[in-house]
Amino acid sequence: MPSMGTSFDMMPASRWSELERDVGRRMREAGHEETIVSIAFATPYSVVFNDLKRNFAYLNIRSGTAWDLYFAGYGGARWGQFPEPRTSRGSAEFYSPSRFNDLRIAVSGRHRQALEQAPEVPAGTPPPWRYTGQCDLVSLMAYPGDMDAPVKWDWLSLRGVTMTDAKGAYTVHGLPEIVEDLSDWRMEPEPPSLSRFAPGEDRNTNTTTTSSLGAALTALSLTVAGGVATSAVYDLLKLLT
Repeated sequence: MPSMGTSFDMMPASRWSELERDVGRRMREAGHEETIVSIAFATPYSVVFNDLKRNFAYLNIRSGTAWDLYFAGYGGARWGQFPEPRTSRGSAEFYSPSRFNDLRIAVSGRHRQALEQAPEVPAGTPPPWRYTGQCDLVSLMAYPGDMDAPVKWDWLSLRGVTMTDAKGAYTVHGLPEIVEDLSDWRMEPEPPSLSRFAPGEDRNTNTTTTSSLGAALTALSLTVAGGVATSAVYDLLKLLT
């Protein structure tokens, strides 16, 4: 199986440890001091995955190296070919419900732990993320790691968005629109709807998003350690909100 990210910018994720190593590698290669990492929890028969299959070539190019988008539970050498998971040979390698569930546990557990261990949690911070059973998108800020860990995660920046309703239809924005907005998160001015998906607090509630802090958070990125941002970052957030 090829290493994650070897040929793609929109990638499968079958194990947390692999995703973490890949995010660290991509940041080093791109020379980024921070990035947004998004994980889509969408099963093979969802509208989200159908859009991915139909538009993969463009969406893969459009996402580029500006941010990282992973699809939970997928993997294997057939990524990008998208065989039917119930009928195609080798489908167990292509999509694994158990690995999907493992990533769900990894994300929800790490987010809960970060909230419990944080010295201070900003007002308005959402509760620990839980998978809704629909198609969910989780996004958070990541910073270059060190010898102890390939990535330093800012779990308190996590934003979870439910993309579909109980009938499986998109709620507001589809995968193509989300890719367009998040791919431009480093640009000024930011896309108007970026605050719906980007990590941090919603700008529509007169607060500040993590993505809008730009250089200020970059300067403080070294204070983010062990997956939990220190109080210095949140002192800054309180001053700006």
